Amino acid sequence: MIRDSHNRQQLAERLKVNPITLTRWAAGTSKPRPEKLRVLLSMLSTQDREQVVASLSQDYPSHTLQEDTSIYVYEIHPEFYHRVLSTYATLPSSLREWSLNILIIQQILAHLDPREHGMAVFLAYCTPPSPEHPVRSLRKVLGRSTSPWNYTDEHSTQFFGAESLVGQAVLQGHPLVVQSRQEAAWLLSDDVPSLAESICAFPLLRANQAAGSLCVMSTQTRFFSSSCLDLLQKYVNLLVTVSDHESFFQLEKIVLGVIPPLEIQLPMLQLVQARVMQRLLQATSQYHFLTKQQAEHMIWQEVEEEFLNLNDVERVSQPREKIEGEKLR
Repeated sequence: MIRDSHNRQQLAERLKVNPITLTRWAAGTSKPRPEKLRVLLSMLSTQDREQVVASLSQDYPSHTLQEDTSIYVYEIHPEFYHRVLSTYATLPSSLREWSLNILIIQQILAHLDPREHGMAVFLAYCTPPSPEHPVRSLRKVLGRSTSPWNYTDEHSTQFFGAESLVGQAVLQGHPLVVQSRQEAAWLLSDDVPSLAESICAFPLLRANQAAGSLCVMSTQTRFFSSSCLDLLQKYVNLLVTVSDHESFFQLEKIVLGVIPPLEIQLPMLQLVQARVMQRLLQATSQYHFLTKQQAEHMIWQEVEEEFLNLNDVERVSQPREKIEGEKLR
């Protein structure tokens, strides 16, 4: 790991030691102090961490190699704040928000699920409305996960409305937590991921405006302790800080509709990029200048409208008894 001079320098900077010190530790001529050792272990992948712990088990008591639960376990490490500020200061505005969102989401995943028991984290932003409508849905724009989920596909997306936990978090203006699948029965939607045992959603709020929600799902029941939720709120505050002003909408202008479940969305979502290209070709044939971003914006609004209308049609076709039952849930 430290044979590469660049890696050695980066590791030394994060540990706040001289690179020569790392070489001495590796050679066995000196030993790291327990607090430095715990910080070092926290930086390693699960596989590397297990190998290092095994090799050091004869020289250190087992409790020394355990994570220090009193320092940084439920706090954001100061080094990460430095990384966020440095990234914010150096990246161009066109890349800043997206890159920082990825950085923060990856850190949440590494912080809360270092042993990769199973966690998914995603951001759902308010879908920018047309002038005649309020905000009527959220759309997943970015996600990361550990096994058994796969949230690395940048083109993977999903719409959410008032039926969802992320939608309700925005509408109610505070975090919502479901600690078990039994507790999820109050949701208007049955579209709860089959592998998720506990879920929480935090609205991205700035004064009287909202940009969307952060959602975290765990394969473990009752994963979200009060300390864990406090930690997530700190990460949400970071996300709000780095978000563009244009991402936020007045709370009174957010009136979410009801969106159909993912299995109904998928066939239409898979055609989005083809529709974008068709719209661009159509604009070109009419000698009308249209950027890809503008075309995507138009198509997403159209898809949102189709989902909202589709759900309305389904509700109208349901027996009256079923609709009344839904209202009572």
